[in-house]
Amino acid sequence: MLILKIFAKFVVEDNKIRKELKKELYQARISDIIIERTNSEVRVTLHTAKPGLVIGKKWSSTRRIKEKNYKKRIRKRNFNKCS
Repeated sequence: MLILKIFAKFVVEDNKIRKELKKELYQARISDIIIERTNSEVRVTLHTAKPGLVIGKKWSSTRRIKEKNYKKRIRKRNFNKCS
């Protein structure tokens, strides 16, 4: 039963991550968001038609997205970009 509760919590968290990224990076034309989990971190991979909009000048957009997600969640997150 405990495993199901943890899994449900992760599904809700994954859904929130997807909604926030789709809303914030609407212009980047994100086609797919892959979320991988390990014990201590969450890795988010974005498939996008316009990777330059996700990265930004000198990685500024990527840093801003990471900082925003760090403030909201305790677990470590890695963001990857695929074009």
